[in-house]
Parts: sequence; C-alpha cells; structure tokens
Amino acid sequence: LTLLDAVAANSEVNRMTRQSLGTILGLALLRKPVDPADTAESVLRDAKKASVAVSTLLEYFSQLSEALED
Repeated sequence: LTLLDAVAANSEVNRMTRQSLGTILGLALLRKPVDPADTAESVLRDAKKASVAVSTLLEYFSQLSEALED
C-alpha cells in the first residue's frame, strides 16, 4: 500500500487517483474464487465492492500507518 499511496500522491502527473487505483487493482487484490454459478450482476457487484475497499484503504493509509507506528 505504501507504493500505491505514493502513486496516488502524484495523481496530478500520472492521473492515477485513489479511485482509479481501486478500480484497477480492487479485483486483483480482493477477488474471491470464481464460481461458475455467479451471475454477471454478482461479479460486477463484487468488483465495485473491491474497488471501494481499495480506494478507502488508500484514502486512509497515511492515518492508519501513523496509528500503527504509535
């Protein structure tokens, strides 16, 4: 997450905001095993949840890391 936080901090140059990183990396980091019975709707719903989770982690990363250091 430290690297992703640094990337997001330079979003004016690289256009990779926390939301963009969440969208791109959410499923890669938080994907559940694929079930053939899953519908397209459930897969998209899971993708959105993963995206929001990663974006939120990045949004609060500096606060979380400071609290863990204390």
